[in-house]
Amino acid sequence: IPANPARLAKPQRVSPQGGVGIAFSGVKFDAPAPVGAILSAHTLAPFDDCGGHVNPHAGYHYHAVTDCVAGRNTDENHADMIGLAFDGYGLYQQLNNDSSTPSKLDTCGGHESNGLGYHYHVNAPGSNQILSCFQAEQGCAATGGSTSCEMQRRPPPPHMQRQGE
Repeated sequence: IPANPARLAKPQRVSPQGGVGIAFSGVKFDAPAPVGAILSAHTLAPFDDCGGHVNPHAGYHYHAVTDCVAGRNTDENHADMIGLAFDGYGLYQQLNNDSSTPSKLDTCGGHESNGLGYHYHVNAPGSNQILSCFQAEQGCAATGGSTSCEMQRRPPPPHMQRQGE
């Protein structure tokens, strides 16, 4: 996770093989569940009340964010922060603490807020998509004044690969 997010010229879609971020509990926020592949392989793994499930190849992870994902209150009028996106920006609950929808969200579900800077609000639990895109580079790290963006992507598990890959 980058220490200093490097904003992209245009948003980057979430990769089906990648993740979205990590919760403060250490649980990975995963990309959308590949419903077609799951149904064709008859490997349905129901979500628990927290929007997560166990996958034998990826362990326990979330595909949705519900109220049981613990957050940190950073502003009494704002949604709680629940983790970090893999591009370095904060991840916040979908709704503000008064149940209102955050204003002026961009296509990635993010916005600027006084005192909090740019950050994302996660999508509704039933959307099968915690975030749809990133506004900054993923996998970059700041080290001693220089930035490295050498991200290593691991291949999808064999049962999720397309023929010929």
